[in-house]
Amino acid sequence: MPFEEHWSLPVGPEAGKPLIGMTNRHPRPLAPEGLVPQATMSSELVRRHFKEAHVVKAIDNIDYKHFKDLARPHNVDNGTALPLAGDDEVAKRMVAWLPDRLGFDSVDVGPLGEGWRFQPCQPACHAPYGAGDASDVRQQSAAQVPAAELRRILDVTEC
Repeated sequence: MPFEEHWSLPVGPEAGKPLIGMTNRHPRPLAPEGLVPQATMSSELVRRHFKEAHVVKAIDNIDYKHFKDLARPHNVDNGTALPLAGDDEVAKRMVAWLPDRLGFDSVDVGPLGEGWRFQPCQPACHAPYGAGDASDVRQQSAAQVPAAELRRILDVTEC
């Protein structure tokens, strides 16, 4: 679903539950968010709409093709990590269950406000998961990214 469509979803059933913010903001001319600064993260805007949910930004920095190619059976040594960020520790652990079941490790980046570290145009978004010469990372073959390497990339990312 396009990012802006989350405003059309009903509010209420998610109250008190983890909600995975796995969208990225790609502005469109008539976006209903109005004059919200472009620097505002998609997950922060999702949290504004679903005020009672525990939003965790996750599974949004990897192309679907690489996600499919790097998924492994649960408890198999994979070596590929995905970041997540959120303000509620219990919600983050619950959300981390999904990548874990698909054979990925999770790297906790901290509170939701730190999720900018793996937004589009940041080094931890898409690029680490591709290998090859194609100019578009989505056309490259999948490359494993161990947790230590992902942490290094996230740590050197600057705002």
